[in-house]
Amino acid sequence: MKNNKGAIEIQLNWVFVLIIGAIIFVFFFSIVQKQRSIVEQESDFKITKEISSIMNGALSSEKTLSIIDINGIKFDVDCNGFGSDKNYFGLTPVFSPNFIEGKNMILWSRDFNMPFRAANFLYLTSNQVRYILVYDDASEGFMNDIYNLFPEGINIEKIKLNELDDLTDKNNYKVKLVFFEVEPPLYLNQFTNTPAKDVKTIKVVPFSESGLENDEIGTLSFSSDGDSYYASKEALLGAIFAENKEEYECAMKKAFKNLDLLSQIYTERAQLIIDEYVSGGYTDATECINNLDLIKTRYLQNIQLKANALTLSLTDAEDIKSIWSNSYMYSDSLSHYNNVLKIKSCPVIY
Repeated sequence: MKNNKGAIEIQLNWVFVLIIGAIIFVFFFSIVQKQRSIVEQESDFKITKEISSIMNGALSSEKTLSIIDINGIKFDVDCNGFGSDKNYFGLTPVFSPNFIEGKNMILWSRDFNMPFRAANFLYLTSNQVRYILVYDDASEGFMNDIYNLFPEGINIEKIKLNELDDLTDKNNYKVKLVFFEVEPPLYLNQFTNTPAKDVKTIKVVPFSESGLENDEIGTLSFSSDGDSYYASKEALLGAIFAENKEEYECAMKKAFKNLDLLSQIYTERAQLIIDEYVSGGYTDATECINNLDLIKTRYLQNIQLKANALTLSLTDAEDIKSIWSNSYMYSDSLSHYNNVLKIKSCPVIY
């Protein structure tokens, strides 16, 4: 009986030691995790502050490229913001995968002109996101025009359609394939180490008028998300960087909102200049007044009308075509008549 009592006491002691050991382990583990969380939050804050500073600089200058060391921290991103701040981007159009991780975050900016500067596009990505431009003989020139826009530092490559099977897996966490006027295959089995949902395709087809292609505007087919449209090569770049159709259109609606507001401002500017000419009794200003009135009533008001429609929906190809033609179409556009004002020594609109 005494021996049994001693055995029980020994067992209880071991149980007590195990319990105390577990409590100590949990205590120190929680401290380590808390310290790790504090370090990560501090690092996250520093990186966020750096990104904010770089973004502000990018908004004031075109074609800014910045590479930020993010120390493997993961950032969730959508068209409105990143991390916990989902209103961070405001009316700035930002195109990005839905999260960024890896060693570096890459931030690149380009102006969106229609024809005046309507917005500054920001493209966010990671060195671990792989972009592949796919083409055939007929679309090689168009593809190269886009390929040559990309700065060094972005993980981009190009390949002919008939060589697609030669692609090898490079362990990227996302892969985006862009097919220029060629059909994407039904299956892409080369990327075994990338989740299937993160291997995405876009097919790009420029609009054609009277047998002539205009690769500045066209149709975008997003994997299984359906079709949308682009107006300018900068918008096409946005589609390449965006996570999906929804995120692309979210950013583009912001761009068209900016275009809507600025068109109204330039319309008012044109009218103010006309009023100044009329009230000042300038007898030699007839040509300036006529051109300003033409710009206001034919081009700016039409651009504003279509931009307003596109802030609601990007489903009408005719709205895209109309904005482009009113902005750039040869001798019948805002850009043409703005140059006429300059040649005639009249005040220009932009």
